[in-house]
Amino acid sequence: MPIELIGAWGELGLSNHTWEELLILAQTHGWTPQDAPGEPWEPYFFAGDGHEMSERDARSLASALHLAIHKQNEFSLEFLQEIIHFCKQGKFTIE
Repeated sequence: MPIELIGAWGELGLSNHTWEELLILAQTHGWTPQDAPGEPWEPYFFAGDGHEMSERDARSLASALHLAIHKQNEFSLEFLQEIIHFCKQGKFTIE
């Protein structure tokens, strides 16, 4: 099932599995969303149900993924840089 990340600056398409793995990778590098619509946060951000990730959470996600760049081998450097750049732009919707 595809996930679309939609921000004011553009869109990014990922598989559901890839998106979940990115969030788990970020979590293992210190990311915890502060503005999730509920607790636990996973059901809101794992699924493409139109939930919004706040600017603060998106930027902290980018920071955690940046920490993970050289400490993992599942994703390519280019792919992670693309995701990091997208998240640094601010809030986005997960469709």
